[in-house]
Amino acid sequence: MILNPIKLILLLSFILFTGDLWAANFDLSALSLEKQDEIYKQLGKGKGDIFSAHEMDLTLKFLAQKEDYNFVEIDLVKNETGSYYRLKTDQIKRIRKIQFVGNKIYSESELKRFLSIPEKSTYEQQAFVESADRIRDFYKERGFFNAVLNLEIVTASNNEIDLKITIDENQKSILKSILIKSKSKELNAFLEKKLNKYLNDPFTNSLIYDIKKRARELLNEQHRFRGELSAQNIKSNKDETEIYLEYNLDFPEQYEFKFEGNRQISTNQLEEVLDLENYFTSNPSIGPELLQKIKNKYLANGYSRIEIAVEEFTFDLQFKKSLVFKINEGPQVRIGSITINGKYNESSDYYVKFIRSHSSDVIADDIYYREDFELGLKNLITERRNLGYFRAKILSTKTIYNKEKNQVEITVNLDEGPLTKIAKISFEGNNSFEDEKLKEVLNLKTGEPLKLNKFEEAIEKLKSFYKNSGYLEMALLNERNDQDDLITYEADNTLGSIQLKIYEGPKIYVAAILIDGNTITQNFVIQNELDFKVGDILTPQLIEESTKRLQRTGYFNAIDIKTQEEKTQISQRTVVVRVLDRDPGLFTFGIGVNNERKLTVRGYSGVAYRNLFGTGRGISARLEGNQNIAQVKFLERKVTLGYLEPYIFDSRFRGRVNLTRSLFVSDFDRRMASEVDQITFSIEKDITSHILFSWDLWSLAHIRDYSIDHDPDLPDSNSDIATIGPSFDFDFRNHPFNPTEGTFSRIDFEYSSPELGSNRTVNYIKSSASFTHYFKFSSSSSWVWANSFRHAFLKNLSQEATGGVPYDKKGLLLGGQSTIRGFQFGEAFPNAYDLGTATKLTTQEELRLIKSELRFPIKGNFVGALFYDGGSVTIKDINIADAYRDSAGIAFRYSTPVGAVSFEWAYKLDRSIERKESQLGEGNDWTKWLPTHFSIGTF
Repeated sequence: MILNPIKLILLLSFILFTGDLWAANFDLSALSLEKQDEIYKQLGKGKGDIFSAHEMDLTLKFLAQKEDYNFVEIDLVKNETGSYYRLKTDQIKRIRKIQFVGNKIYSESELKRFLSIPEKSTYEQQAFVESADRIRDFYKERGFFNAVLNLEIVTASNNEIDLKITIDENQKSILKSILIKSKSKELNAFLEKKLNKYLNDPFTNSLIYDIKKRARELLNEQHRFRGELSAQNIKSNKDETEIYLEYNLDFPEQYEFKFEGNRQISTNQLEEVLDLENYFTSNPSIGPELLQKIKNKYLANGYSRIEIAVEEFTFDLQFKKSLVFKINEGPQVRIGSITINGKYNESSDYYVKFIRSHSSDVIADDIYYREDFELGLKNLITERRNLGYFRAKILSTKTIYNKEKNQVEITVNLDEGPLTKIAKISFEGNNSFEDEKLKEVLNLKTGEPLKLNKFEEAIEKLKSFYKNSGYLEMALLNERNDQDDLITYEADNTLGSIQLKIYEGPKIYVAAILIDGNTITQNFVIQNELDFKVGDILTPQLIEESTKRLQRTGYFNAIDIKTQEEKTQISQRTVVVRVLDRDPGLFTFGIGVNNERKLTVRGYSGVAYRNLFGTGRGISARLEGNQNIAQVKFLERKVTLGYLEPYIFDSRFRGRVNLTRSLFVSDFDRRMASEVDQITFSIEKDITSHILFSWDLWSLAHIRDYSIDHDPDLPDSNSDIATIGPSFDFDFRNHPFNPTEGTFSRIDFEYSSPELGSNRTVNYIKSSASFTHYFKFSSSSSWVWANSFRHAFLKNLSQEATGGVPYDKKGLLLGGQSTIRGFQFGEAFPNAYDLGTATKLTTQEELRLIKSELRFPIKGNFVGALFYDGGSVTIKDINIADAYRDSAGIAFRYSTPVGAVSFEWAYKLDRSIERKESQLGEGNDWTKWLPTHFSIGTF
């Protein structure tokens, strides 16, 4: 309810302090009969009774609590028979229902997602108009550029209205032609041909963006750096169902580059510096612009006397230009000495070593580059302030060249100042927390050195403390660009007093949650992923965790969470969750070859729909094929059907059902194959954004083993293996497919017994734990060291005489790209030489594996790696000589958004394996010494 406070105060003052109207008639006819009866009942009055000033005041307060009115006023009415008081109100209009008319392509439920004014809520005209604009934009984004919306308000009762939105969708606008106009007819034809793939697509803003982006890429490929599609002219047929685009291209000139005089830096390096693939400029003369990039490259490598000139030649008829960079490199300037003068507390050698090691690799190699050297000085001052020399500064630097101008002597004038200690800590504006509590949060004490890094950490702790308590807009009023604003120093700078002027802001609660932008996904899906609800205190952790949960669903391209009443004193706020839906359909396919058993061809194809009817439910189908065309010549195949139920019983537990049918070679030596039909029921839940819990409730595999060649000495056999067990993933990587920092751990358990549905001879327990760590050498470096460790355990529990765990189905095996590269799957261990005639594990076994890889950049998305893999399997009651198998090698990869495409060459370090293979009649094929692996993804 919105009351006019001035009118109310004047009215009450008039009633209380005028002697003639302490009691009077009070007309309540502006209210409904139901409301009148409520007031009479509250005050013990009857219709026509006299109201005192106090009773009128109580009536206003009663109505204020109802929040059903824009304003409530009391007017004095005079007429021939006397005077009385009359209640005046403006009742808030509420929305009874919202109706869509004329929509045929999109359902009412789809369109209602754009409304920020749900039924039963208070009507706000601006919100209604904005909702209609969002619907109109929705149609435009799908090609309905001439869709028309009419808004209508229908009065249903005194306080209720109906909203009617009439939509004339008209027909979808389709792009029919693209015409390019420039001086070069050849270029026009080339671009039009390349852009024809966009014809017959719905005409949308995103399509226009894609066309211009692709044109820019095509122009860059031809070194046309100034050309850009502009002056877009949109034409259409009469009913706007066909769109004809025309673009002008003003600068079609094509550039070529030549470099003369460069000896120390190669032409390839200079072209890489120019970054021509991504270069675009509106500058009519691009030579000087590119010249500066080349000059900066030389300066960064110590060529401070570099001289570069550029000449431009034009070939008018071909629309071509040639830029010739004439380079006089001059000598590379080296650092002769660094001298430290001034007032400081350590030895001069300490400062010189610090500058060399905290500038750049160029400075560390005694090559002079002024910007890098100044960076080292800046880092030195930061380091001294971190140690409590809060007033440390560089007074001056002096650089002197020798006669040949190829060496410099540098003098640095440093003033560290005194060691500053904390004199006192005080606060202003902290109404919600006592000083002692805030000092405890800061973890700073009087008398200790005032260290910059610790002080900055303390300030961040204080901010985090407030924001984690719900004060999202907390700020320090005296915090600007310099920490001196927070500290007052004594005259000799030996003492500093910390004073923090705090603006707490309101403690923010979630009063309502508004979901916006979801054109496919239903509201309840988004709400289920939010970590806050109405009534909660809103904190950065809740916002961050909710954002991550929404991202992990895979349903959205963009997510933004913020409050509608930002930067106000309102405590009870509406949280707006804005999303941009991703296309839920997914089609994948791939084909490849590798040298496994001389030559193997692989392929797969998959389709998935990850957001059925916007409910988060998903279905998928995947077909995989694999054929060794050199030896076995048997088509291995696998078909998987999957279903995902995202919210079991409205909880965050997800349920999965997978049906799999597969045929694969289980024993290459005996040419045996296995046909497996498997069903798996599982549940999973994200404990946090980093921890995933899953549990196979029950999995049953029916297996038929048979001879590929129908050998009568190898009869068919059937078996069933049923399993249950949990697993945990701990994912703290900075990227799921191309990680460079963080860790990933997995723990899983598996149990099988006849009681679950296995054969009476199958009863075992299996466990596995792995840990992978990614270390980046520096924030700016692309060198990454990845290390993975794995331990697994398998134990037979069957007491049957013929009981045991089938090696080819559940045994712990080493070999292949995911374990020890250079060995084929199961070749490293256990192989036929190790096991002899054994086909089942009757005791227990353990697996140990280490993988280490040094990854380094090559160019662009191409990276390389040096790797080492090693591991062993030990089996109780089986003595295996030289059980540890290992390999080393090199890999070349191309990074993609879904992982790296990898080619790997591995060398077996364990030569005893070759001798064992020879005893098995495998020969000495070179591929066993240098096997190649092709894959997508890394460990």
